[in-house]
Amino acid sequence: MKGEFTMKLNHWMIVAAFLAFAFGSGFLFIPAQMMDIFGVSSNSNEVVLYMDRMFGAAILGLGGMAWMAKGLPESKALRAIVLSLFIYFTFGSISTLFFGLQGIANFMIWFVLGFHIPLAIALGYFLLVGQWDTSACNTKEKVSQGG
Repeated sequence: MKGEFTMKLNHWMIVAAFLAFAFGSGFLFIPAQMMDIFGVSSNSNEVVLYMDRMFGAAILGLGGMAWMAKGLPESKALRAIVLSLFIYFTFGSISTLFFGLQGIANFMIWFVLGFHIPLAIALGYFLLVGQWDTSACNTKEKVSQGG
């Protein structure tokens, strides 16, 4: 069908990688400023800044994993990566929701929740349904091109 657009795992992995690189880099390289963006003061506490940097490094690792997995064929490795990202975004959503409801952070916490929940749902969908096509183009387009 002309104009048909199918959301694929590949697209979600790119979104996850982009967001992880953006936030991970921020928390790794400018942790105090990132905390300020969320309205949470680190009070220049070295332990808090260290934990922020560790968090940033972990998020960068998840972003790298998502980026490298975006074009992988269906395999046990791809399923493990998707499961790992699903666990992170699911528990990240729950933690962020509780944090936001406590009123500790500003409105930016809801922005984070706004992309954690859709990513958790999308990755959960791919885990449950098993639709593992990570190619960049539609299967119908491949067939029509003889590939």
